[in-house]
Amino acid sequence: MDEKKLKKAEPQDERGQTSEVGEWVTAIVIGFLAGPFLFTFLKFVNEPYLKWLEFLLVALFYRFYIRRKTVRISKEVKEWIEVFVFAGFLVLNIRAFVVQAYKIPSGSMIPTLEIKDRLFVSRFNYWKKLPKRNEIVIFIYPQDKKKDFIKRVIAVEGDTVRIINKQVYVNGAALNEPYKIHNDSGVYPFAPQNPRDNLGVFQVPKDHLFVMGDNRDQSLDSRYWGFVPHKNLKGKALFIYWPFNRWRIIK
Repeated sequence: MDEKKLKKAEPQDERGQTSEVGEWVTAIVIGFLAGPFLFTFLKFVNEPYLKWLEFLLVALFYRFYIRRKTVRISKEVKEWIEVFVFAGFLVLNIRAFVVQAYKIPSGSMIPTLEIKDRLFVSRFNYWKKLPKRNEIVIFIYPQDKKKDFIKRVIAVEGDTVRIINKQVYVNGAALNEPYKIHNDSGVYPFAPQNPRDNLGVFQVPKDHLFVMGDNRDQSLDSRYWGFVPHKNLKGKALFIYWPFNRWRIIK
């Protein structure tokens, strides 16, 4: 009698395992298809790794809440999973919404930022507002969405800008810029193909910024490729944390 019951139970276990796998496959497919779509309203969340987080959240939500399915695991393993999931979720959200670390790859912001400086950037400053003049910002390079640039805000929406022989004028007044340097004593006359030292009068459009590097003669900035739209902003530079002897608040 017991042997008959045992033989009957075996096919049920196999069907149960098959059903379990099918449920997970369904959850993964739904997460992959629906995750990015459901989270498109988070316009400021454009990091590639967050696409995986969106997929995971939707898949788990479908699996455990909609389908009411659970996984039979030991209490100890469950506790470790909870620790790793919570830590990963916390780290991802801190990076996405609070602060993020960056490494300076070029010398366009010398002397304020040196090559290989590592700094923390605030991620939430500009969700609802534009930065102020002189703030140093991280943004998506308008001509290549895969690159992030860091520059100083020189003018904001509505400002008029002009450059005469390396001197920047905003709203008709010459800027006092103790942070900038010029390594080339030569001055190029105004020309569309080389606006480094001279640039005609123009006005910054609404919800845009005019930015420049502090290393003026060696910076690819708004003089060459135009304005930065508000939607491209990723954060405000806060302070250098490495190397340790350069630790400082960024101004």
